[in-house]
Amino acid sequence: MKEYSYYDVSGDKIRHLENRNLQLIKPGTLTKNVSYNTKQKAYSSQNSMFSNCALMDTTIYQHYGFTSVPLTGSKNITLGVAGSNTNNVIIATHDTRYQPNDLIAGEVSIHDYQGQCMELRQNQQINMVGQKQINIQIGENQQITITDGNIEITGDVTIDKDVTINGSLHVKGKITSDDDVVAGSISLKSHIHSVTSAPGNTSAPS
Repeated sequence: MKEYSYYDVSGDKIRHLENRNLQLIKPGTLTKNVSYNTKQKAYSSQNSMFSNCALMDTTIYQHYGFTSVPLTGSKNITLGVAGSNTNNVIIATHDTRYQPNDLIAGEVSIHDYQGQCMELRQNQQINMVGQKQINIQIGENQQITITDGNIEITGDVTIDKDVTINGSLHVKGKITSDDDVVAGSISLKSHIHSVTSAPGNTSAPS
């Protein structure tokens, strides 16, 4: 049977355990923009806890496959490993200044402070919002560039359905067709030209 000494229940021991408990999980506020720390090989920042304790180079632990770099003023949850205030890691960050407020149950948004985002909506719709440009890159080649009013595709394009163009079409190369080409109601394959007299010019296609 374990024997307990006075120290196990003394005020000093209780205060020590209370302090470790307080340091275990605590709210924090980033007082600098997050940046990559080459020594820690992780993103870190200066973090203020309990409004009177600011620690430099507090590491931010993030989920695999997702990295964010929060701004100054972002709130966070800081974990004091083993209840120590000298071994802190940030395990969650939150910034109400920039979070979307129109999501409904089941929806997801990846967003930044500029209003750029990718949204997975409940109606099975995916929205992508970029303020200047959206790029899609495959390997080392940038395949699709979307800017305001312009889409540029680098590479061959195969379309398996009909295409409707509401504006003009300008082609720098040749145009080929395995079937007929019809302009208005005039077929390129079957239209005829009437000859009135020779020599001379034929009439317009009919």
